[in-house]
Amino acid sequence: MDEANLIDLLKEIRKKYYLKLGNSTEYCVKDYFVLSDLVNKITKKPLEKKLDELNLFLSADTVFQSIASIKPQFLAISETSGYSQITIYTPKGTSVSALKFVGTDYNSSEKNELKNYWLNYYNNRITFKGEATYAYNCHAYAWYCSEGHSYVWINTPGDDTFWNDGSYVLTNTPDENCKVSYLGCDHSAITSSRNGYFISKWADLPLFEHLPEDCPFAYTGLKYYTYPDPTYNTVPPKPSVKTFRKDNDQSFTAAVSCDSRYNVDQYEWKSDYPSDWSIVAQNASKSSVKVYRSSSPRSCNLSARAHNSYGWGEWQVIGWLYASSTYSLSVLQNPVSSTLQVQIAPNAETQTLQDGAFAMEVTKQRPILSKPSTYSIGLYSSTGTCVYQNTVKGQGESAVNLNIDVSSLLNGIYILHVKTADEDAQTLNIVVKH
Repeated sequence: MDEANLIDLLKEIRKKYYLKLGNSTEYCVKDYFVLSDLVNKITKKPLEKKLDELNLFLSADTVFQSIASIKPQFLAISETSGYSQITIYTPKGTSVSALKFVGTDYNSSEKNELKNYWLNYYNNRITFKGEATYAYNCHAYAWYCSEGHSYVWINTPGDDTFWNDGSYVLTNTPDENCKVSYLGCDHSAITSSRNGYFISKWADLPLFEHLPEDCPFAYTGLKYYTYPDPTYNTVPPKPSVKTFRKDNDQSFTAAVSCDSRYNVDQYEWKSDYPSDWSIVAQNASKSSVKVYRSSSPRSCNLSARAHNSYGWGEWQVIGWLYASSTYSLSVLQNPVSSTLQVQIAPNAETQTLQDGAFAMEVTKQRPILSKPSTYSIGLYSSTGTCVYQNTVKGQGESAVNLNIDVSSLLNGIYILHVKTADEDAQTLNIVVKH
């Protein structure tokens, strides 16, 4: 059996071994030494005996059980012997449980042996960066020690805390010293100044610079993290309005957003008259809501604000909640014989402002909608035939006046139909009489 076949075989054994022990707290790459010894013992025997024993190794649970018995010695650091519990903190101040090594470390000969073993294993494609030691592991190096902190050992899921609390954020454009999380296995690294290379600590083994695939950790993908832009290390700004519309006479729909770099985790909503309007969240972050009116609601502002790990931002007025129509429909003369004069006048509501404890009332008129509406206008016979149709744009706070020629229509009752995009239609019965 040549060297290439041995390496392939070793990888297959390692894969099955790792799957069997996949629920371990921390996987230690020293299983290579254990498996290598086993393979060497097997391959010293005659070919027929080799194949029989290898097949047995790859299939028999009893063999896996015997391998698993090695776990306390070679799978670290689920056992805390030689370690003391300490608490460290992420850049945002979130506490993380860690271990400080207080036991006996490798001696110089062992460190040198481990270094040379892995350099030879990868044919010197990797670069030695630091001695083997029990003092820190991959997670500790990537997320903590490489930032200038003392050596500790961080077990999973402690490493997750560094991105879950926003201390580091995902990036699609990694540069030097980005953090790397290996998907599908329990390993962390940092990016190197050498393009395409990582630096990582291999459990209690040495620290190496290497290509992503040149390490003992199989993975299905990579995620890169970096420090958030300091500009966004603050409470969120006032949210932007994505949607605000009146669905019908009973409800509104509203939605807001903030720049994703502020890492907003939730929104809060309020109306000036909470007892008159019910606000119902449409998603977990409450970025979208439905607002339902009571039987006799007072018109008022709907406001929202955003929250992240730094706290709450300022309130932003999102829209004006109202129960009445935004416009009044009228005609100058009815019955009519030649020209039907239609007027569409935007409604204005009286808003009462109170000045402190003296409750001095000041009233002002304000249009219900801040932007002009577009009106779809139709005139229909009693049988439903459309005899006139037009679309006109509102003039802000000014009334829209429209003349409809009815001189050619037969005598009878007609229906004037006016609708905006956000409201139910208004109708008037028109009598044409020549």
